[in-house]
Amino acid sequence: MIFALAFLLLVGLDQALKLYSAKNWRTDEGVILIPGIIKLKYLYPENRGMAFGMLQNQMFFLAALSLLILLYLLWIYFRTPDHPRYRPLRVALVFLASGAFGNFIDRCFRHYVIDFIQFIFFDFPVFNLADSYVVIGSIWFLILVLFKYRNPDELEFLLPGRLGR
Repeated sequence: MIFALAFLLLVGLDQALKLYSAKNWRTDEGVILIPGIIKLKYLYPENRGMAFGMLQNQMFFLAALSLLILLYLLWIYFRTPDHPRYRPLRVALVFLASGAFGNFIDRCFRHYVIDFIQFIFFDFPVFNLADSYVVIGSIWFLILVLFKYRNPDELEFLLPGRLGR
């Protein structure tokens, strides 16, 4: 239950900040969050692709891909054993699913993704909270696979036909 609440909280925060940025940071210079480092400003024109501007104007494909990824993450989540050893893995999956779903909502209902977080000190694409969730979840998942679940038997529940213990 706590993971479902965390998922809803993360998606809700992502959507709330996207709506806030669309309403308040569209016409001005935005807000400096950390001087010289991060600025919050609505990106215009909107992001009609994915990471680094790839697949521009392919909203149906990107929405379908997001949905498939989300379903795959849910499949992994529900196969993951309900055991304290696997809670860190479930946390990573919640972050990944929250990010996928946050951008899926944008693609389905707006036909573009709202980006509003910008690094000032170097040239990097503008992104959003859902993108951050995907990065955090991916890094966390990688760390877990490399350092915590090093024995392949610990992740055998991810193989077809095998269930968590």
